[in-house]
Amino acid sequence: MLAMIPVSLVEAGDRPRRTNPAQVENIRESMVDVGILNPITVYCCKVIRDHVAVDGYGIVAGVHRLEACRQLGCEEIPAQVVDLSELQRQIAECDENLCGPKLTPSERAFFTLRRKDAYEALHPETRAGKAQAAGMNRAKGANVSDKLAPTFTADTAKKTGQSERAVQRDAERGDRIAPQVMAEIKGTRWDKGVNLDVLKRLSHQEQRQAWFRVKNGASPNFEDAYDFIRGEEPPARRHPAPKPTEQANQSVNGKVASETPSRSAAYKSLVEELCQMPVPDRIETIMSLMREVGVEPPFNL
Repeated sequence: MLAMIPVSLVEAGDRPRRTNPAQVENIRESMVDVGILNPITVYCCKVIRDHVAVDGYGIVAGVHRLEACRQLGCEEIPAQVVDLSELQRQIAECDENLCGPKLTPSERAFFTLRRKDAYEALHPETRAGKAQAAGMNRAKGANVSDKLAPTFTADTAKKTGQSERAVQRDAERGDRIAPQVMAEIKGTRWDKGVNLDVLKRLSHQEQRQAWFRVKNGASPNFEDAYDFIRGEEPPARRHPAPKPTEQANQSVNGKVASETPSRSAAYKSLVEELCQMPVPDRIETIMSLMREVGVEPPFNL
């Protein structure tokens, strides 16, 4: 049902993706020129106003449009009021984000996995294994319903315009990469598909080690960190012999020159990161760093 609803009664709630100020600004400028072209999507729910629960709306899609209206001082906003379950709302919200042009690879992985979890909870018969079993039984002549929902990849590809292979890739990235690592990478210069594909080949603990090495400069990229962690380090590439002039500058009368301020800052950052790690990860990271400089740890985990 399409209706004009009060802006003050719409709750954005906890969103997995933060509002982008630049996107809100662009929408606000467009609204000034041509008005609101696309209504937001909401569902009926109770909202708290002045410590009292009143009839209001929760937002499914259009949080940037809602924020733009608030900044313009609009009292009402056109909305499509829908009757959806919690799982259906999650799917609709993911579709809204996945169809947009502004997602980074890590965000696309997050929303694709979130959509998969909601879709397969809503349609458990489409989960891996069950869908294949139904197809095999149908092929053998068994009485299997033809009204099964499409698989997650097929449905997502149709709704978002992505290929099924791209959907599978994004869901795999979201499933295999540790949430904390993914959250820290999001929006950084390392937020690229090629880096996520390297990380997903590692265990969660190894991913934390790889990210620690890359962000602190111990490895120039994730491929390098992967090779080091898996014991495939190419020494010639990692530890080139210093040039004679460099070697002369590094020591004076056999003593190592004092560290530069930037190096000291890097060491301080390294120590702070180690202190924040869980103890098993801290020990493993220290052992990795010892091996990197040619010192064999006195014990193994």
